[in-house]
Amino acid sequence: MQVSYSNNEIGIIKVKLLGVLKGLAKKEEIDLQITSEEISLFDLLKQLTKLNNNDEFFKRIFNPSLTQIAPDILISYQDKIFPARGNENIKIKRNSVLTIFSFVHGG
Repeated sequence: MQVSYSNNEIGIIKVKLLGVLKGLAKKEEIDLQITSEEISLFDLLKQLTKLNNNDEFFKRIFNPSLTQIAPDILISYQDKIFPARGNENIKIKRNSVLTIFSFVHGG
């Protein structure tokens, strides 16, 4: 069954945060409201950082000029895990769940 929306109807994307991102956001989940059928991953992350209003969270996801996503940010969406960088244009559908975490390793 396909659900249709009017242009003004609000949909939610549930964003789950893990690890350091959860700590910086001081939240485990954020409901991001969108009025379109889908949103690009890049735009979703920009909205998420604005909504959270935390410089450390912002700096952990983006470079200072907001042109590139950090190389270690990973996304889990539709049973797949992939790097956010290089997949900025992937469309995230409304009323879905997305998990964001960073790949941290010892050195």
